[in-house]
Amino acid sequence: MHCPSCGYPIEQQSLDHCPQCGRPLTAPADHPTAASAPFADPSSPPVAPVAPSVQDPPQSPYTPYAPSAQPGQPGVYPPVPGAYTQPFGQSAPPSYPPPSGYFQGAYPPMGYVQPPYVAQPPAPPAQRKSRVGLIVGIVAAVVVVLAVCTCGTIFAVRSMSHSAIIRGFPTITVYTPTPAPTPTDIPVRTVIYQNTFASGADGWSTDTNRCFWKSDGYHVVNNYECYAPTGVQKSVDISVRAQQISGDTNEPYGIVFALDDRNYDYEFMVDSDSEWVLFRCGGSSCAQVVDYTSNDAILGGLHTSNRLEALVQGTHFEFYINGTQVGSYDDPNYTSGRIGVAVGDKIECAFTDFVVSRP
Repeated sequence: MHCPSCGYPIEQQSLDHCPQCGRPLTAPADHPTAASAPFADPSSPPVAPVAPSVQDPPQSPYTPYAPSAQPGQPGVYPPVPGAYTQPFGQSAPPSYPPPSGYFQGAYPPMGYVQPPYVAQPPAPPAQRKSRVGLIVGIVAAVVVVLAVCTCGTIFAVRSMSHSAIIRGFPTITVYTPTPAPTPTDIPVRTVIYQNTFASGADGWSTDTNRCFWKSDGYHVVNNYECYAPTGVQKSVDISVRAQQISGDTNEPYGIVFALDDRNYDYEFMVDSDSEWVLFRCGGSSCAQVVDYTSNDAILGGLHTSNRLEALVQGTHFEFYINGTQVGSYDDPNYTSGRIGVAVGDKIECAFTDFVVSRP
């Protein structure tokens, strides 16, 4: 015969349960008869209904078919999903009660009402902590660091300076610029006469052998005096540029001023040996009121130009050569006179840039 549950062929007639599925071989009273059970052998005698054993658990009336694990054996029906099939002779696994509020099965039972969802109020936002204290702390830390750095720098500089002084190292001197001196007012002078002698010597003394004009200036030769067309002057500034052309280098040449009616005058002169001298002449003789004096401002030699200047201020005279004052003289008896140029014995000189001005 075959098991009415799984269709397993059973050779022993005395078995009450199927050795494969463990189910009773006789159908219960409320089940279909063995003759109508699936997979029943038509040639086998009908099986009398057997009351279910008290020890057997109630079985499912129908189990879906599934292939057998062994080839050639009839298929078995696996249990319904979610149902536990107890093998014969083993106790059922422990059952755990479902969590509270949940129902068993795939669908809720009739009349089940799901409890309403109650939304929980959101948690209050966390209060932001004040950052005033943090900011104050950071500022204080920065101030402390700056103070420490400044003190350290000052200390280091002082230490280096002290060490340099001890070891004899040169110290750094800071120079304060001296303010430029206020320029003194240069007296404004009025030019009363000037001649460069670039194109002639109009009004000057004319003598083809003693006083004459050439392209390089106004020439005076061989112990002679030549006068400018300025008339009699008293307080004036006389300047001229002069150079020796020929003759002995120890003979003088220069400016004549204060020629009066008595034929007295002053002669401020230089020579090519870099010396200057002041004569007081009258009649046919001259006296040296200032002896020949060497001065580095005078450029010596022939064809060397020097600028001479005689500043007459009343009875006080000042003398300049190439812008450098070389001496002075006072004559309380001086009044006024004529102006010109003169040279020594047996020499020839050329004069240019003659200027007479008055304060």
